[in-house]
Amino acid sequence: MFRPSIKSTPTLLLLALVSIILYVISEYSRIEVRAPYYEEKIAAAKTMRQALEVVLEHRAAKGVFNADLGDPLAAVMMGQKYSAITTEEGLLASKLTTLNPNFAGAIVEMLKQAGVEKGDQVAVAMTGSFPGLNLALFSACQVLGVEPVIITSLGSSSWGANEEDFTWLDMETLLWNKGLFSYKSVAATLGGGNDDGFGLSQLGISILKDAAQRNGVALLEEQDLNLNIKRRLLIYGDIDQYKAYINIGGGIASLGHPANSDIIDPGFNYRLIPKNYPGIGVINHFGSKVPVIHLSNIDRLIKKYNLPLAPNPLPEAGVGSIFLKEKYDLRVTIVSLILIALMLGAVFRLDRKLFKISDQGAEPDTLL
Repeated sequence: MFRPSIKSTPTLLLLALVSIILYVISEYSRIEVRAPYYEEKIAAAKTMRQALEVVLEHRAAKGVFNADLGDPLAAVMMGQKYSAITTEEGLLASKLTTLNPNFAGAIVEMLKQAGVEKGDQVAVAMTGSFPGLNLALFSACQVLGVEPVIITSLGSSSWGANEEDFTWLDMETLLWNKGLFSYKSVAATLGGGNDDGFGLSQLGISILKDAAQRNGVALLEEQDLNLNIKRRLLIYGDIDQYKAYINIGGGIASLGHPANSDIIDPGFNYRLIPKNYPGIGVINHFGSKVPVIHLSNIDRLIKKYNLPLAPNPLPEAGVGSIFLKEKYDLRVTIVSLILIALMLGAVFRLDRKLFKISDQGAEPDTLL
């Protein structure tokens, strides 16, 4: 007759089978739970998508549309590979990646990690290279009620905001006039090498100067990188009044040196770790006192926040682990654990009783 015993092969096989069944049940009972700040993240993603739609409507009315790039919301934000205001080559995949509205949700998370609350000020340095990231930041700040103080480098790498009649400042003004955002850049520079337009033609420099003028933004025109850095710090004022510093792209005055873009971890940094930086930019001055959000190195950034590479068409708002996370249903896992424990306990208890009888000189089988 079969008697459960830890020494019995059938008993061990039965326990193993039940354990596997309970494991499978637990594994497939995982549920989706809302990530922290879910509502704010969803609102930011929806705001960014609305901003993309405003730009699409504006550009489509002018007959500007590149159907080869797929999703109209993405296509309308993409510039050219080369134009008179292109500062360097950029990757098309990176530019498409940052047009994902759910990037705004990721930035909400970063701002919350930095401890930013409604009414707080953040210092922002952005370029024309990543209009998608710029929109994502604007959307996150608008939803959270954050007040950004923005200085923009106007030049753009390939596929960014490098349309000569529609620079990043023009996008800002459009969205400001539509009432979508309540802030825009307080100052701008030409961008490029030394942040003074180095590498651009005279035509390109003239186009950028005209863009600053027609959008009513003060243009900083220092002829030396260190002077540009000092001028930016002067505009920002007291660092202690800010809750975070946010860098978007590879603006040289913000970073201090191109290599710093790779040295500094993408995404949220509580403080900048002291390292042998080849140059000291505005980000280093802020990074010793306040959290830094570094939005560059797109391939590393999307891995850190689990966002897709160059999605086409663009995802709907709320897609991804930024919003919903899979977790095990604790009710199922706890019940499974209790059942396994009870089974093991019962077998050990029976074995102990039988061993005790055996020690007293009786064979357990004779008691049947």
